[in-house]
Amino acid sequence: AKHDVYDHINTLGEKLRSGITDILADRAPQYTVVGTDSMFKTIFTRDGATERGDNCEAGCRQDPNCPNFDSCPKTGADVANAETDRWERLFWQEMKDQGVFLTANQFESQFVSYAHTEEDIEETLEAYAEAL
Repeated sequence: AKHDVYDHINTLGEKLRSGITDILADRAPQYTVVGTDSMFKTIFTRDGATERGDNCEAGCRQDPNCPNFDSCPKTGADVANAETDRWERLFWQEMKDQGVFLTANQFESQFVSYAHTEEDIEETLEAYAEAL
């Protein structure tokens, strides 16, 4: 609390999810960003909603009142039905080659830490845009 760690990482997490959401809108609108606070994950959904609107601007919140709720991935089974092979074979490797080390599968979340900076978030978003 003394160093506002949670404010720092949660702000960066929201910025990252919002940026990834914008990139996906242009390059892979069926894919879904999920997460809250400092956590994030991009799921290569096959049949996801292609129109997000304001409800999902910083990632899917799995809100039952959202018009996209039916297409939001909510369980491990939903992730298993995604393009997990594409994540592991292509995307994860490309991100690693660009210096962004994500978890090797879509079943795990990624996290922003206190060591990350706004510049790190920008570099990550640039890598996402390139990799997708």
